[in-house]
Amino acid sequence: MKLEKIGYIWGLLSVNIIFMTKTTFTILSICALLLSACTSNVRDVSPITKDEASLNTKIDLMNDDVSRIIEESENGTYLNTSWGKSGASVEVEKGGPSCLSVIRIPSFGSAVGENWTVTKTLDYGTQDCQLSSGNYVRGKIVISYKFTPNNTNRVVSYRFDGFYHNGFLYDGKSTLERSMIEATANVLRHPQFKLKMNLKITSPDGTEYKRAGYKVREHIQGFDTNTTSDDVYSVTGIWSNSFGQAYDIISTISVPLIVKNDCSQSNVDHPKVVQGQISLDRQGVTATIDFGDGTTCTPVRTFTSNGVTVNLD
Repeated sequence: MKLEKIGYIWGLLSVNIIFMTKTTFTILSICALLLSACTSNVRDVSPITKDEASLNTKIDLMNDDVSRIIEESENGTYLNTSWGKSGASVEVEKGGPSCLSVIRIPSFGSAVGENWTVTKTLDYGTQDCQLSSGNYVRGKIVISYKFTPNNTNRVVSYRFDGFYHNGFLYDGKSTLERSMIEATANVLRHPQFKLKMNLKITSPDGTEYKRAGYKVREHIQGFDTNTTSDDVYSVTGIWSNSFGQAYDIISTISVPLIVKNDCSQSNVDHPKVVQGQISLDRQGVTATIDFGDGTTCTPVRTFTSNGVTVNLD
């Protein structure tokens, strides 16, 4: 009897030992798999490439052009002293190249009342239309804003309708907010513009990208003169770019971008970035775009990744 009982107890212990061994092995296996997965994810974060940095700057060019178009189009309504009553005012509000046609609601030739909503469709046609910046566009931009002549803080909403910029198709909705920075002991009251972006971009080969975030452009010099050639802007901001990788690239203007109007190229009307840096980060993998130190109108724009620096076209 005692021998049978001892045998029974030993059997239970053996089963428990086997069970515990299997359980321990299972737990260790799961931990190993998790560790392997985490390690694999780290290895899957690709270095940021020069092509991705170049695409980043191409999207920036579009944003710069569109911001300028929208700002000038909205401002044209305020510059028009008859508020849209005269035929000549159409040209004041239209601006832009000859290939641009503009439809406005309320229509041109009718007055615009205070706090009325103004909608403009800027149609660049179906063929490439060259802007004063030298870039090419086609398609439509639809903008909307309230006419508030007594308010210095204004918001313009806009969306794209089959709009191409240098061959890239843009879709999405964004806003451009204008506000005033109050004067200090050393600086006069001056404007700034905040661009909020939420875009989908399709390249000529059909690849899709996304961008979301904001930029702030502060008018730091030339705002108190009647000419634009002495205008200088300081740009800050942060945005995400989805370039088809597992992780987005977060772009941060780490050193404010300084933009000077008098550094425009002789054959185009486009302000030029002459100073500043953009830091790029993809899950801890970093790179930098450097625009120079502001000492020249023709800085060499560089891209640094993995300790290697190359010129950026």
